[in-house]
Amino acid sequence: MPLSRRNLLTQALLLGAGTVLAPAVRAIPGSGPLLLSASDDEAGRHFFSAIDEMGALRFRHPLPDRAHGIGVSPDGRRCAVVARRPGSFVELYSLPDGARLQRLENAAGRRFCGHAAFGPDGDTLFTTENDFDGQRGVIGVWRRQGDQLVRHGEWSSGGIGPHELLMHPDGTLVVANGGILTHPDAGRDKLNLDSMQPNLSYLDSQTGDLIGSFAMPESLHQLSIRHLSISPDGQVASVLQYQGPETQEVPLLVLHRPGDEALELLSLPESPGIHHNYLGSVAWDSEGRWLAMSAPRGSRIYFYDRREGRWAAPVTYSDGCGLYRDSLPATFLISSGAGGVTSYCPEDGSWQPLPDRYANQQRWDNHMVVT
Repeated sequence: MPLSRRNLLTQALLLGAGTVLAPAVRAIPGSGPLLLSASDDEAGRHFFSAIDEMGALRFRHPLPDRAHGIGVSPDGRRCAVVARRPGSFVELYSLPDGARLQRLENAAGRRFCGHAAFGPDGDTLFTTENDFDGQRGVIGVWRRQGDQLVRHGEWSSGGIGPHELLMHPDGTLVVANGGILTHPDAGRDKLNLDSMQPNLSYLDSQTGDLIGSFAMPESLHQLSIRHLSISPDGQVASVLQYQGPETQEVPLLVLHRPGDEALELLSLPESPGIHHNYLGSVAWDSEGRWLAMSAPRGSRIYFYDRREGRWAAPVTYSDGCGLYRDSLPATFLISSGAGGVTSYCPEDGSWQPLPDRYANQQRWDNHMVVT
């Protein structure tokens, strides 16, 4: 988002004029950045929504079910909206106009696992999927033919239960294999908690070859690797969801860089009684110094200063889960499942809510991205 957005929000709050400023932004069709996220309205209907700098609606599309992750092409002109795990659809839209382009559906014996990422060329889409009868994770490979994406094949994800995947700046594909076995006949039930083996895997994005795989220590094999963020200089951060006792103290943050021999595990600054051993999203700030991570079951947001190796004071934000870097260093956008989107700076503790009514009425889903 533009550097002036926080100044605009400050003026709106000081003048009590949020609803006056917002129409000026909306009056320029297609201008400015978009915040993209799945959302539900007060009636429980599911949408893919795009809002502007002030939180005003730019477009929205009804969805057949809840969506989860959103992948954006490198040129910012297309996005893929993925159904919540285990899901049956991926919808493609053009940006910034929001025109619906295509729906991708599961291959036989597969279910989408919540996330997708475009390759560096923008003409390839990778989707995390569950081969439920084969009891393995796969990466669906979709390539452009004309104006459509067509399934080109699939690769092994390097584990079971792949969830989020991202393109690394070095061109490799980073995959969070959560280790959890599921089957459509059992819904979202977790079928292998005693034997799960999560790992962080790196794949060659041209061939699908496994470049490296990094597992949890055996004593922590129930730490499911779920969500990812990559800093501008290539530091991978992953947040975890523990499948063991909720009261057991375990690390919930992983740091890793290609070439490192092992995962670096960090514990949160508060007890499991507050965060419930469950982190939902993670995001680096624009400079790759600060890291934000959400604990929606505890309505807490945590902040880690990588340069200083210290935790800032956590904050309470009701059902806060969606995170994305804001335009200024050390600032983050946070969305709430209870409604509302705000910008927060852990360095000075300042809050800047997006004032428009639409942002506050929607119940935002787990993830968001800004284009």
